[in-house]
Amino acid sequence: MQLKPYQTAAVEDLTHFAKRFLREDDGKTLVLQAPTGSGKTIIIAEFLRQLTAADKYPALQTPVAFIWVAPNKLHAQSIDKVRGYYAADGGPQCVSFAELTDNQIGANQVLFFNWASVTRKDNRNIRENEFGRYLDNIIHQTKVAGRAVVLIRDESHWGNRPDAKAAAVVDAIAANLKIHVSATPKEWHADHQPVKIDKAKVQAAQMIKAGWILNDCYAAKGRGMRATLDDRPNDFILKAALKKRAELKNKFAAAGARVNPLVLVQLPSKKQVKTDDARLAAEELLARQNITYANGKLAVHLSADKQNTEGIDDNLNSAEVMLFKEAIALGWDCPRAHILVLFREWHDGTFSLQTLGRIMRVPEPATGYYRNAELNSAFVYTNQHNFMLDKKDQPPLPMYKSLRADGYEKIALRSVHRPERREKTRLTPAFVDLFIVAAEEYKLENKIIRENQLAEFVAIPRTEVGDAEQLGETAAEYVGDVKNPEYVQEQFDYFVHTQIHPFYPEGRSLDRMQQAIYKFLNFPLQPDVDLIQAAHIVLSRANKPHFINALTAAKDKYKTEIVDAPAKPLAVTEPWEIAEEIIYNENHQSRKVNKSIMRPFYFATNESAPEKEFIKFLENSAKIKWWYKNGARESMYFAVPYVTTGEEHPFYVDFIAQFADGRIGLFDTKQGVTLVGDAGDKSDGLLAYIQTENAKGKKLTGGLVTPANANNYAQGWKIYDRAGAELNSKDLSNWKLLEL
Repeated sequence: MQLKPYQTAAVEDLTHFAKRFLREDDGKTLVLQAPTGSGKTIIIAEFLRQLTAADKYPALQTPVAFIWVAPNKLHAQSIDKVRGYYAADGGPQCVSFAELTDNQIGANQVLFFNWASVTRKDNRNIRENEFGRYLDNIIHQTKVAGRAVVLIRDESHWGNRPDAKAAAVVDAIAANLKIHVSATPKEWHADHQPVKIDKAKVQAAQMIKAGWILNDCYAAKGRGMRATLDDRPNDFILKAALKKRAELKNKFAAAGARVNPLVLVQLPSKKQVKTDDARLAAEELLARQNITYANGKLAVHLSADKQNTEGIDDNLNSAEVMLFKEAIALGWDCPRAHILVLFREWHDGTFSLQTLGRIMRVPEPATGYYRNAELNSAFVYTNQHNFMLDKKDQPPLPMYKSLRADGYEKIALRSVHRPERREKTRLTPAFVDLFIVAAEEYKLENKIIRENQLAEFVAIPRTEVGDAEQLGETAAEYVGDVKNPEYVQEQFDYFVHTQIHPFYPEGRSLDRMQQAIYKFLNFPLQPDVDLIQAAHIVLSRANKPHFINALTAAKDKYKTEIVDAPAKPLAVTEPWEIAEEIIYNENHQSRKVNKSIMRPFYFATNESAPEKEFIKFLENSAKIKWWYKNGARESMYFAVPYVTTGEEHPFYVDFIAQFADGRIGLFDTKQGVTLVGDAGDKSDGLLAYIQTENAKGKKLTGGLVTPANANNYAQGWKIYDRAGAELNSKDLSNWKLLEL
């Protein structure tokens, strides 16, 4: 197989960095970020061959064994593809657990497995046995034999990071080098070395389609266009997709290409809907088009139901439509997939770049693009009107992991935090009556029309997207009346879902908002014609804006009277300990320090000067064994209670430090404007906490600290240990010198 120039360049970069990192042997991570369809598996396969080929590169100082792990069953797809690639010119040996010799991975051998095979307690691959054929022993024997271990995490974005069990496996492997492979990597640390393939280069090589077209079924004729939709929108867009499939099949034939284009239909997930009504409706419609499981034209790929999927990736396979939910969004490879149908779900209208990638491959890579432009485009159909590409998939944001240092001895402090109030995220029954009041104040009854109203649907018209990873503003211009009763109710449920924000859209909150509307309209709470009539009234063009205004006013009342009501008492965590692991976001940077209990130490980019200078003070003190920079607003961080304006609050002190003599110091840096306001109350709370805990046998010290000279931190620090009422931000005469 002749590699494309961008593939060759990626192989060279991977090999260069891998050889260097293996020599350094410090557990570095390489990240191959490449668009779906760029040939990531082949790139890694060629990289492994180049890395182990003594005639092409100088031999590595240490023999290498490889582990290739993937989610679901993608490892089986990968091992077949890599073995096929090596069949002509040779390469590292690809093996499964059963094919290992002497319970170890040999030099230049690649062990393939999936996460499930090493995270389930009852799996023989991890369960210790008398034959020694389990992962821990295999890794041990491999390293005893003097081989370095390289771990390849295919589809590394899976679950953002592996779950706790998989993470434990990664730690146990303790690879000399890790390689993450993904189109959309999400775990990204400062010491990760990226090897990124530009999508434009993949398109230039004609390995993926030139772009995609959204909603070819809705003509863009400007706002105000009206139509009547007798079908449910799911049926309408599915019919449009089938029509497009037939057109594409004829165009492939005219181009001399033997390709049977495939339609992928993504059903709503169970997280969004409670039943499989969408699947049943799709199967009934497809059956009327003579597309069934029995005749092989319909396939389904669900976690618990797979039919007619064998050989579906063959360009001439008979399947014309495949139903799925989420499974194929991860690494599934079927180049003839050309059309994606997305039924609306109750969320923000986004869909994944990974899902789009399933239809972006070209069906014949050796041919590349065809003369007919439609054959070089993917097609997406959706009944969503707020549709956009999920930008959370890219670009990756840095995530920095810091671990608590070995040798930490438990400090068992008593900490407080503000318990979450469910009323802040959910609607209580009080919302129903508050909506009635808000509706009366808004004069909603005088502004709406009850007679002869029809619910509307809106859709995004035809939109061409040249860049597969971009989707600009998608104005919903196609407007129509809805008559199908089931869809009217579905639309009403969806409307309530969209209006629930900022409250969480859980079932009881949604029910309460619907009850409020029904009560205002004076309709009974039972699923009959009256409820459909209510939905028509609410969703008509004339009335919908007024209901939105009334609901907004009711939510404002709910926030004022319920959410902003006096806070619940503080909750206590006892014993509290410094977390074993803390993940920091992109707004942090690492700093070389010696006494931080968290390693490496990450500080916020907006860190204050006093905090920065106090760290230096702690670092230079012979009395300090270790120090910890505390966080805020979460129960995982430490806080003491204090009272201000008659209400108790948590005070998250800046620093916890352990003295060499066993005492624990609690310090909070203050300077200038931070010494006013509730600083005195916080001081009282902190000193009272120290006194109370010491009476129980603790050895605590601390208080508010500030530089002795605001213009020269080198002149030391002062600490406040008097009543908060005596605190004066402009006079430090009643502060003591802090001697550390």
